[in-house]
Amino acid sequence: MPPARRDSLAFTVVVTALVCVGALAMWRTLGARRFWLVPAVALLLQVPHAIVVYQADTLEIPRHAVLVAVMTRLSLLLLALFVIDAILNRKLGSSGRMYDGRTQGAA
Repeated sequence: MPPARRDSLAFTVVVTALVCVGALAMWRTLGARRFWLVPAVALLLQVPHAIVVYQADTLEIPRHAVLVAVMTRLSLLLLALFVIDAILNRKLGSSGRMYDGRTQGAA
């Protein structure tokens, strides 16, 4: 494997692990809602999807691997956005501000 691909693969694995660990930590700390399961399950399902793509057709691997790459990145992005949203909402909620920027006393 060329060094550039090895570095890219290592970066992807590290980012995936960090986002998953962060999402799990936020899930336990902030009490995440059930809709967090959608990107988490989609991310987990990409492993068998990638295996099927690799084993199915040797001539069409790059074409089918695009969907695996897109779904993996989309799942990671959604999980990261859910974590950021939960952190921001928790900080705003503890400071007495409502989530839309108004103070709690104002109507």
